[in-house]
Amino acid sequence: MGSTDNPDNKPSSKNFPFQLTYTPMKVYTAVSENVELRCARNLSVPSNIYELLRIRIMKKTDNKKWSLVAEIRDKNSPVEVHGNVTGCGNIATINDSYLSVTWPVATAKTFGAYKCLAVGIDKEAFFKADETSLVEIKADNLLERQLFNLILESNKNIRKNISENSRLINKTAEAADEYSARTETDLLDIKSKINGVNNAFQTLAKDILFPNEEDIWPAGTYGLLKPNTGCPVSLAFYGGSTGYFQIHTESSKKSNGNKYSHRSHLARPIETSYSINMFLTLRFCLANGIFNTGVWPDGRYCIHKKGNCPASFNYGYIQIDTEDSGNQDDLGGNTPDKSPTYLEFCCRTTGNPNSPIKLPTAYPFYLYQYDGRCQEVYGMNATEEFVQIDTEAGNKKSGSHPYIIEQAGGLIRLELCYYTKF
Repeated sequence: MGSTDNPDNKPSSKNFPFQLTYTPMKVYTAVSENVELRCARNLSVPSNIYELLRIRIMKKTDNKKWSLVAEIRDKNSPVEVHGNVTGCGNIATINDSYLSVTWPVATAKTFGAYKCLAVGIDKEAFFKADETSLVEIKADNLLERQLFNLILESNKNIRKNISENSRLINKTAEAADEYSARTETDLLDIKSKINGVNNAFQTLAKDILFPNEEDIWPAGTYGLLKPNTGCPVSLAFYGGSTGYFQIHTESSKKSNGNKYSHRSHLARPIETSYSINMFLTLRFCLANGIFNTGVWPDGRYCIHKKGNCPASFNYGYIQIDTEDSGNQDDLGGNTPDKSPTYLEFCCRTTGNPNSPIKLPTAYPFYLYQYDGRCQEVYGMNATEEFVQIDTEAGNKKSGSHPYIIEQAGGLIRLELCYYTKF
């Protein structure tokens, strides 16, 4: 559990009726997942509050004021949250009440100084407030060894195969012990079996670090839309599964035109809202340009730009005119260029979408349509999908960009292709 720091030289949280803590102990930008900040009773210190009315978690801003992160007002009200966090809590007896917020993945906005405020009445019906000491969530540096461990942990198939081969090695070693008292010929046979297992293990490691050519994603740094199955299990996408653009869509009208395919396979949640504000979130898989190589095949399709477009791609953008009133566009994690209001793309425009191209087929993925048709891919089924964004009236576009359908009133519909193996 994270420690309690005291930027304002306040006493330790042990001296307060409520305490604020966070987990995990070490938090890394764009890597640490499910970072939780929790406010609850410190039972070692009595409180003057007899009946609890509300709990708030607040963050210190750059101008030394406080902004509300989350609040629960009574046992019948949901937790109100602000920003890209989820909240949960309960107001019951004072000792059983709590409030917590969770960041799905740590971003720059996760770090900072926080405090919690509990408000209620005492036995004489006077208002009372208990305030915690400050807790500061700081970004830790990721060491090379820790980064290597995270790479291994991120690949479930790798761990599964290594575990299976480790069990095979252990069984062979047990067999060696059993036959240790036998003749020299028997021992040589056992050693041969052990060598065979070790060779198989080395072959597995080679497959992980040096996959077959058809399983390697093309070169460059770029982004794909993230499916609900997650990013392709490949070192090419290591560190690239955390990014998102939260687009604050038109929220001033009685109805909102955000839509997506009935059987969409995009990573969830796609649509969110609180109060009158409506949001549409796109999530991404970012290729790191380290473990991917080769040339993108000729065709007609688009991907998200990250840095320079890969060779033979053409550049373009779509500028989205998001909500004017109290805009709360947001982004986090490892994202493509450029922002929720300025989507940049790289498109192949010279091929034939009906001529299949070769891309890795082991896991589902998305491409954007370039001219209203799905590019065919060897060994993959292509399903047409869409996502529609309700915007203000000032949208712009230029260059080579995905195929879109624009409608009156600021509706932009992006046409997608979802690929799954035959």
